[in-house]
Amino acid sequence: MISPKKILLAICIVLAGVLALAFLFRLSPAVAWKVKHRRAENRLRCWVKVVNQDGKAVEGYKCEVVADCIPTWPFSRPKVKKDILETGPDGEFEYDSKRAVSFVVIGYWDSQWKLNPQHLMQRAHFGVSPLEHARAKSCDPINYPGSKRNPYVIHVFSVGSPQRLLYWNHQMKLASPGNWACIEILSGRVWESDKPEGDIAIRDNPFTEENIRGYCLESFVAGKQCGMYPMVDDWGLAPPENSYKTELCADRDWLAIRVRSGAGTAIYYRLLSVATGQYIYGRLAVGGSGRVRDGILECYTNLQGERNLFYKGYTDLFEQKIQDYVTPPVQ
Repeated sequence: MISPKKILLAICIVLAGVLALAFLFRLSPAVAWKVKHRRAENRLRCWVKVVNQDGKAVEGYKCEVVADCIPTWPFSRPKVKKDILETGPDGEFEYDSKRAVSFVVIGYWDSQWKLNPQHLMQRAHFGVSPLEHARAKSCDPINYPGSKRNPYVIHVFSVGSPQRLLYWNHQMKLASPGNWACIEILSGRVWESDKPEGDIAIRDNPFTEENIRGYCLESFVAGKQCGMYPMVDDWGLAPPENSYKTELCADRDWLAIRVRSGAGTAIYYRLLSVATGQYIYGRLAVGGSGRVRDGILECYTNLQGERNLFYKGYTDLFEQKIQDYVTPPVQ
């Protein structure tokens, strides 16, 4: 049993602490101002702009913003504040955390699929801290990143509705590692040859010093009606209109454009349709082991002649398996 003296002593200690804090803030307004100012510094206000692959503003893009809030009282649990903001005609919106935060994530990967089924972010998310924002503002008070004049930019692919593509995959088992895997795109036919044949032919090159230093461990050769371009973006949705080549070397031609993405070795192709006299576009990837001799070839083609390779399945974050497609052969 606690004695009355100990209870009285505890009450006195608490009262003394409260009086000391009151006295401190009463005699030192600078302390109170500093605490308040510190919390104001951790408030984030910024502008964000969403643009598509052509650099055009995207109106009506819904963006989930998730902020890690700084607790108001010591030892209290931090909270997460979520907001969904939408871009206006200029593709912009203003974000205001309205309270002290430690870090803000703009555009979560998983939620943006559901909020924007016709757009795909080029990266998982964009994150910024109030400290980082404040430092940039102090360096350039007018055009600092996140200002109205210089907003943070989120790049997306605007791809329209999902397309029903020609799709096939093939597990490679070459008898000779130095042979070519030869491909007919529309028939889905793949065969082995000692020379390049078909629409596209791919071969593993030996690990010689020349090939290693020249970044040429895989060779791609296109047929007369076909052209190729290295795929270096993350999604593989937008084949270029021009600049196609008849020969490519991995990774040399990929590195000449920019650092390769996490999609492995993949190419865009443009195939001249004999039936219609028009170009059709698609992409071909070497998956699995990443080597031609025992890898998996995966091919997507838009038969409508559009440079849109978006398909049902992209909205599944973990699987990303095509759900509705045309199987070869096609005429």
